[in-house]
Parts: sequence; C-alpha cells; structure tokens
Amino acid sequence: MGLTDIRHILWLFASLFLISACQPVQTSSDVKLSAPSRITQVRAIDQEQLKPVVRLSNGTEINMLENEDGTWSGTTYVESNTSYQLSVFWVETLPQGDLLLAEYI
Repeated sequence: MGLTDIRHILWLFASLFLISACQPVQTSSDVKLSAPSRITQVRAIDQEQLKPVVRLSNGTEINMLENEDGTWSGTTYVESNTSYQLSVFWVETLPQGDLLLAEYI
C-alpha cells in the first residue's frame, strides 16, 4: 500500500466523519396530558371513546396511549435546538368518524 492509498483512506474516513457530524441530533421528548374537565364532565360524551390527537408543527403525529390513571402519554423524537408548536385535538370516536370536541394550538 502506497502513500496515495493511505491518503485516499484517510480522506474517506474524514469524509465519513464530516457527513456524520452534519446529521441533526435527535432527542426524545415525552408528552403527558389529561382530558380537560370541560370535556370529561359532559355526560353526552362517551369517555371510553375519547382520545387526543397530538401533532407537532412539522406535521409529526405523536402516538398517544392511555395510562391506567386516565392520563395520556406519548414519546417522539425531535431535533435538538429546534422549536416546535404542539397541537392537541380532543376527539370522540363515533361510528361515523371522529368528532372534534376541542383543539388547543
């Protein structure tokens, strides 16, 4: 292996390092919330069919799971040092489709 081959290998490693350094760093972000009392106190709403739809301003929808204590939680990955707006839509699932009850943007 000659000096030119070693230079090519070093250049390849330097290029790979630079490419990996340019990738955005992602961190996990947890969301936990409860249904607003204005919704939970309405007898006409089937609480078993109530769910939040949570979206970030970049269009990412966060999968929310109901906890035993009645709260909802989900986790997503976001880019570090980036601001996001969180939107929460409370819906009741009906046979005809989801009924929007409240939205918080």
